[in-house]
Amino acid sequence: VWMLAAQSVCSWSQPQPCRKPAGHPCAHGLSSVQVSHSLCTPRARGQRERRHVYAHAWPDPEFIKETQEAFEGSYGKVVANAEEARVLMSCGYTWLDVRSALELDREGKVQGSVHIPFLTVTRSYHEGEWVVSECPNASFMASVRAKFPDSEALLLVADSNGRSGAQEALAQLDDAGYVNLVGVIGGFALFTRVFDAKLKRRPSRGAFLEDPWSSGSSQGIFAGES
Repeated sequence: VWMLAAQSVCSWSQPQPCRKPAGHPCAHGLSSVQVSHSLCTPRARGQRERRHVYAHAWPDPEFIKETQEAFEGSYGKVVANAEEARVLMSCGYTWLDVRSALELDREGKVQGSVHIPFLTVTRSYHEGEWVVSECPNASFMASVRAKFPDSEALLLVADSNGRSGAQEALAQLDDAGYVNLVGVIGGFALFTRVFDAKLKRRPSRGAFLEDPWSSGSSQGIFAGES
């Protein structure tokens, strides 16, 4: 199921400039759209005030409502981009961080997240070089059940980049009977491009629009840093 979910959203294009004003139809209808406009409002004595408007993105009330509806029920969406993940966290979802302890120490963590590594990663110095080895965390499911005994717990499952344990963790959780699972597109790396560790939006350098129907390299569910 999770492999099919990955294939279903593998046609995201690279961000393209969007010069449409807020409220234009290009800012609606795509769950992956973030439109950020820098607006200058004239003030007294020639001073100008700069402000940002995010259309169809967190915390736009219309976007929040659409996202809630999109992930509801047995046939709701099972993968979320950064904007959607931010909405889901505000609606009661817990960020389940399945990265290794080494990755957590190196990269930091999302505020309010629960860390249960899917893989155990170790570094050792051998014959003049550092060697990294990894193996499955044998206590992963036991730790999840201890922390989330309710199989209806709302869980956002994320690894470092979407390709280092999240798919396998989601499959195990699904087999164990958890019913409210959502994978995070691009994992921690892609989410923290948009929001910081305290869930605050990072400053935007301009307006971008993603078109999921155009050709181009993938930014799909398990996309990492480019």
